[in-house]
Amino acid sequence: MVTDFAQTSARGLFGMLITNLASVFRFTLKYGDHCGTACMLCSPVAPQITPIAEVWAKSVTMTLVTRTYRNLPYSSCTWGVCRFSPHSETVLYLGDDEGNIGIADVAPTVDNECSVQANLLQCFPAHNATVMDVLGVPNNPNQLLSISGDTTVRLWDLQKQESTLFFGHEMSVRSACFSPDCCNVFATGGRDGQIRLWDTRTSCYQKQGQTLKKPVNVYRNTHVIRDYRTTPKKRPLSVRQSGRFDKVEPPSVTSLVYANEYTLVSASSNGKSGLRLWDTRKITGKEEGHVLSTLEVPTNKDAGVTSICLDRFGSSLFAAVTDNCVYEYGILTSSTMPVRHFTGAVIESFYVQVRCSPDSDYLLCGSNQQAVIWDLQDLYSYSDPQASSAERQSRALLPKFTMKGHDTEVCCVGWSRSGR
Repeated sequence: MVTDFAQTSARGLFGMLITNLASVFRFTLKYGDHCGTACMLCSPVAPQITPIAEVWAKSVTMTLVTRTYRNLPYSSCTWGVCRFSPHSETVLYLGDDEGNIGIADVAPTVDNECSVQANLLQCFPAHNATVMDVLGVPNNPNQLLSISGDTTVRLWDLQKQESTLFFGHEMSVRSACFSPDCCNVFATGGRDGQIRLWDTRTSCYQKQGQTLKKPVNVYRNTHVIRDYRTTPKKRPLSVRQSGRFDKVEPPSVTSLVYANEYTLVSASSNGKSGLRLWDTRKITGKEEGHVLSTLEVPTNKDAGVTSICLDRFGSSLFAAVTDNCVYEYGILTSSTMPVRHFTGAVIESFYVQVRCSPDSDYLLCGSNQQAVIWDLQDLYSYSDPQASSAERQSRALLPKFTMKGHDTEVCCVGWSRSGR
């Protein structure tokens, strides 16, 4: 039930980019299924597979497994997640649905062939479930950070061939990002509705050969709307006084990005909760965090945010939403409403990503059987403050380029470090 990894490379005006396909199973889940109880991919119960090494400890939500670093047969992996290395133009970090991580050099050969499977440098087992993302550690080309549906986060040392386990999430880990000013600090968000802040410099402890670390801070119920936690007044007085009411699963944290060293932006599967900006300097004892502001997502549908990113200047925030729109926010202003929105992409699952070029004004987004690119400079002429609402709406903020060639939904997209 999986498709082969596909990629599209474009050079010249908009530089090199890579888009890839994950499994058919993942992509056919609608967003309502993904974040509800029917979602099998993000189930807190790890899949029943043969462990690679001995089981050494148990928790409430999962079984921890000591991971050994060994190469796998290259032909046994079908990749569904990819990211460019921040240290190389042509090196890709890959992840698959079986928990494996791969590293490939996708530089074109003399005959212009660029096969991922043929150019794998390394391939090793990393997790007990789907690898949700793989990130290169800034300023350290020998380290990788991986997050997974098995609720764990692992920091891999490629030279020592070992990993450090960051444990604490209760469900699938959906997103991770590093602080822009400190490569030792990163944040993760998961289907449990939590944001956890980590520092690789904190003390750790060993248990049966596994290095384990705990978070430095935890934000729970990060995107729960207040009404969800309020006891309904229509219920009997005895029930309201007892505090008993139906437990509602919090919205999943689907994407994270640092706006600056101390401000973290989060998005969730519930678009009504908006995009929330957190002050990571403030530590509270209630594990609730301090929200600086909330950016509104102007959608009338029961939609959620799949991915967020910043432009190359760090002044504009983009959010891909399952109403088939990408919204732009002036994150340095006091306005909480988007300044414009982009159409032309089909966003039907919570795996569709949006990315800005690191050296040009292009915005890349996954879509149905293709990736689309908007030219941000072209759209500035559409922002006429004197134009009526109908006139602004009639102006088609459509993609300038389309990257065709895929057979199903394109979810994972990205740019090389210099965009060429």
